[in-house]
Amino acid sequence: MLGLVGKGIDHSRSPAIHGALLELAGLSGGYKLFDLPEEELSSFMVRMKDGLGPMGINVTIPHKIAVRSFVDRVDSRVEILGALNTVVYEEYEDTSGILKGYNTDVYGFGAALEEAEHGCPGASAIVYGYGGAARAVVITLIEQGYRRIAIAGRNRDSVQEFLNGFCENIGECHFEALDSASRINEFDLLVNCAPFGQGGRGLPLEFSSLFSCLEKGALVFDLVYAPPGSSVSTLVVEEARSQGYRAIDGWGMLMHQALESFRIWTGVSIDKPALEAALSPK
Repeated sequence: MLGLVGKGIDHSRSPAIHGALLELAGLSGGYKLFDLPEEELSSFMVRMKDGLGPMGINVTIPHKIAVRSFVDRVDSRVEILGALNTVVYEEYEDTSGILKGYNTDVYGFGAALEEAEHGCPGASAIVYGYGGAARAVVITLIEQGYRRIAIAGRNRDSVQEFLNGFCENIGECHFEALDSASRINEFDLLVNCAPFGQGGRGLPLEFSSLFSCLEKGALVFDLVYAPPGSSVSTLVVEEARSQGYRAIDGWGMLMHQALESFRIWTGVSIDKPALEAALSPK
């Protein structure tokens, strides 16, 4: 059994994606949604370590950082990020089992950005948000050669805490808190890491003001996704396109990170075109 751990995740397309991957790989099993409040996360992870839960999980908002304390081993990216989105259970003869943590958001975001054919060494970006997804985005941008990253968000104190706590010791990159009033047409990428459009929330004014900071040819990347074939785009994508910017949502990132998570859990590699074909309406 595989699954997704998060809060408010009834909209997730991960069960369909991983159901298709299991079928393509010729494996039995299923993929469940585990909608958990923070106070239930600990008992869930203990059961998983005891071999009584799923053998692999994805982790999403709001647990990507908190779940780090429940895993026994992590890969190098999780060490840097402090946040993870993939956990696998491994059983050993001399123990009840161990949990290994990974972050496939870095891989997924990077692959989707490359598909969009955007970015170049020395480029500049705005990252809206300061949670686990924002951490993965920042690391990916540095790996792809971005040298100036502005952080924006609803709460100025949280933005500053993110800059001081996470960004301060990372790579050769200039970080700053963004004051949109003083930035005009300077950035060539805007990444939204907040769940706008979910739970009845619209775009806050402080996010909409960021469009004035973008260059004419900028790309807007919304980590929120609308599956292919949907009659509507995300609110961020719709607003960006209405202002003349190229915009993509997080569907491609979701697909790429799912493929990497599935490989970690099962050892089976499946390419994106095969998955897309399996998910297409018959």
